[in-house]
Amino acid sequence: MRKLAVIGQGRLGRTVRSDHYDIVFVGRNEPIPQADIVVCAVPGHAFEELKPELLKLTVPVIIASTGQTMDANPKSPWIYGRNFSLMVQAMRRAMTILGQSLPDGITATMSETHQAAKKDAPSGTALMLREAMGTPDMEIESLRIGEALPEHTVRVATPYEEVTIAHHVKNRDTYGQGIIWLADRLTGGFRLAPGLHSFEDVFDAITGHQDQAPARRAV
Repeated sequence: MRKLAVIGQGRLGRTVRSDHYDIVFVGRNEPIPQADIVVCAVPGHAFEELKPELLKLTVPVIIASTGQTMDANPKSPWIYGRNFSLMVQAMRRAMTILGQSLPDGITATMSETHQAAKKDAPSGTALMLREAMGTPDMEIESLRIGEALPEHTVRVATPYEEVTIAHHVKNRDTYGQGIIWLADRLTGGFRLAPGLHSFEDVFDAITGHQDQAPARRAV
């Protein structure tokens, strides 16, 4: 059975579950055990502290942290993502297609909701969706409410019609399942060169929207 080492047992780390992996949860101050894949799900400042140990690894590292600086030159593939939900990635693809097809005179807006504890506004996901659509001036309304599950809604309108694309999280386990989906491909024959790779690029390569995921050095 393949082994997955998950560093961090916070809100995201606990969602990484699967019956077909031997999953070992590791505290941020504990040694990283031998594994086929390492998942780093700690806050950005903790990732910076872990970076020297992660750079020693020769296996793929999935980085599900936020607020980190991706300025490393790893000797194994590092896949970092702003959102590991597969449906969010599909929404991003739809936003790209929509952005390429927009007529003149459109109005585009986005609203997003997250739990009150989320500090960044707009979220990384909202910024990713806006970038995908190619509308840097799109207004983003950010709401932070209690324990609300994430929601992102994009509305594009002309005087004659309107398109609405929305994503609503029903359970935070969706993020862990996206990480497991990626792990399945990495252990199932999909090969990445050493270096930095965005999850967006890797998702597109796996699903056939891109020939391959280009390795990115310090970004």
